[in-house]
Amino acid sequence: MRRRWMWVGLAMPTVGLGWWVLQVTLLTDTERTNASGYGQFVLAAAGLLLTAGGLVADRRDATRNTPSLDEVADALAVATRTQWTAAAADRRLLHPVPLPIRWRRSPLSVAGPVSAATTPRVGAFAPPPGLDRVTPAQVREGTHRTLHRLYGGLASGRLIITGGPGAGKSSAAILLLLQALDFRDHTPTDQRAQVPVPVLFTLTGWDPANQTVRDWLADKLAEFASLSRRHGRQRAVDLLTAGRIAVFLDGLDEIAEDLRPTVLHALAEQATFRLVLLTRTDELAAATTVRILTGAACVELRPLTPVDAATYLRHSLPDPPPPTWQHLLDSLTPSGTNPLGAALTNPLTITLLRDTYHPPPPPHSPLGTPDELLDTTRFPTPQAVTDHLLDHAITVAYTPRPGNPPPRYTPDTVRHTLTVIAHHLHQANTRDLHWWHIPGWIPQPHRTLLVAIPTALVFGPLVGLGAGGIGGLAFGLVVGLVGGLMVGLAGGLAAGLTPAQLASFKGLRVPWRSTLEFGLLVGLVSGFAGGRAFGPLVALVGELGVGLASGLIDAVGMGFQEQGSMQGLSPIRQYGDDLTFGLVSGLVFGLALGPVSGLVLGLDLRLGSGLAFGLTVGLVGGLAFGLAFGLLHSSAWRFALSALYLARKHRIPLRLLRFLDDAHARHLLRTVGPVYQFRHATLQDRLAPRTTPKKGNGSGEARADGGNRSLTVGESTSTTMSGHTGR
Repeated sequence: MRRRWMWVGLAMPTVGLGWWVLQVTLLTDTERTNASGYGQFVLAAAGLLLTAGGLVADRRDATRNTPSLDEVADALAVATRTQWTAAAADRRLLHPVPLPIRWRRSPLSVAGPVSAATTPRVGAFAPPPGLDRVTPAQVREGTHRTLHRLYGGLASGRLIITGGPGAGKSSAAILLLLQALDFRDHTPTDQRAQVPVPVLFTLTGWDPANQTVRDWLADKLAEFASLSRRHGRQRAVDLLTAGRIAVFLDGLDEIAEDLRPTVLHALAEQATFRLVLLTRTDELAAATTVRILTGAACVELRPLTPVDAATYLRHSLPDPPPPTWQHLLDSLTPSGTNPLGAALTNPLTITLLRDTYHPPPPPHSPLGTPDELLDTTRFPTPQAVTDHLLDHAITVAYTPRPGNPPPRYTPDTVRHTLTVIAHHLHQANTRDLHWWHIPGWIPQPHRTLLVAIPTALVFGPLVGLGAGGIGGLAFGLVVGLVGGLMVGLAGGLAAGLTPAQLASFKGLRVPWRSTLEFGLLVGLVSGFAGGRAFGPLVALVGELGVGLASGLIDAVGMGFQEQGSMQGLSPIRQYGDDLTFGLVSGLVFGLALGPVSGLVLGLDLRLGSGLAFGLTVGLVGGLAFGLAFGLLHSSAWRFALSALYLARKHRIPLRLLRFLDDAHARHLLRTVGPVYQFRHATLQDRLAPRTTPKKGNGSGEARADGGNRSLTVGESTSTTMSGHTGR
């Protein structure tokens, strides 16, 4: 009923405005000028009243519809569980069985005394219902079950999890997060507020010198659907302040080296929430020579044993296992000292072994049987075993198998494309592949032209028709092309801004009602200013149309933004939504602007072509302009142009997003919300050497370890790569 009356309320002034315009059209020139001036005064007064009423109504609705912290926390818990359950399944952490997690207190000087983390003080965290405070003796060592007890029972609420390359830190964090969510779900409802909702983010993108951790986390939390609406960011701040959220931060080792001590210092001073920090051991040791995370307990993940590897692998095999597998499993004994057993001490190599040889390779495959890894002549060291498994990960993923459709890409194409991607990720010193950041891989001059040329070609003729009219088409086209090129260059330069420079606009929410009223007032003011050149009525109607069209675009944009969370969308889905939003917003803009501009053309006596002709031209031109505007200013369009450029320059697949999705389906990439990552970070490092950040920023130059020549983008990717670190 309320919606029906809203439409009636909108229809009545619309009909009245149309009747008034028709009546004014029939007046003489003098009477038309006087009437339009009076109409502008009436509309201005009405606009002010609507704005004031809208502000009061918005405040009343905000008070009435604001959910409680309990409701927001529960919705956030559901979204977090959905996101990380999918990630756990994608990484095969849950089935057939998870690998064991063992930890011990770090023997390195990377944290303060354990008493600083366990002794209750003023402001200390109380353990959630069902858990007890942790004593110093309980911080010595444990398993995945005691890791959750440690997480919930530390008085300081601060835990650091470290480990070597491929030790499974991220996997351990995901399993701990899901265990914490399960614990919260089984807590009685009246006590659930005392159990924080865990969320996991990477540290990439936070500049502690210019932004507090609370503000940065509020921006990250506002990407969830339950916190993306009006006042959502403030609700995120409230959750953090009330201790309703526990924050897992990954990737301290992936930010600039000189920034790590600053991050530790900022977290030590500003973190008022439960905190779990994940990082590699060596990078943490280097950073803590300058600063430490005070009050934190630091544990390191212990290596797996050959027996752990054998137990895990048996769950993926028939019972009894095939002879070649049985030969391999029999060699994995507690007293075994072969290179294979030494290599299978971290989750990375164990999962690579499983994926490489199970199911069995097809005939004529370059791979042999799994027990070939026992040949100490071919594989004299644990690193040789790991390198062999990494080198064949892509070949195995793209080898045709009976009963499955043939792969779209050859292993050589995949290896080359992933090398290009790994190179650019390492240049940016990140593990995250955002498809909307790919335009940033293109040099600034080329990126500007990629936006400028299509914009000029599309908007030039449209602007030219409007500037020159039918009689001055040639002059109008010249003016339009020049104007379109200028608009395109401005858009190209804007597209070249870094995400940090645009961060201040992220999460902007404008109510559609206030936006329409703002457009109305802007139109009135512009109508007065433009009346001298085109006549008061023409300027008034034209500027009102532009303002209302802009308001409608913002209204549609808010509708798309509130449909879901960036954290919950897959990359393909987000790309599709961005493209759809560009087209729909352009269509709305065209439908709103077209009839109004047509009416302007029809009323302009200098045109002399009649109202019907003006409406036809205005509607067609407005639709074309709107669709072009919406498409050319979408992230999806810029990504498509960038993919075309990269395909031409680096000879990679043109349909880059389809390639990424295919690599994800073949378990070479994984997704965390809309972000792609290499499933095994060590594979990324082997394809392109890890960058060494320069002081003062996150960029760096590639470094080659071990004396092997590192590949540059565009070279043959069959050469053995250097750099064997991983997470």
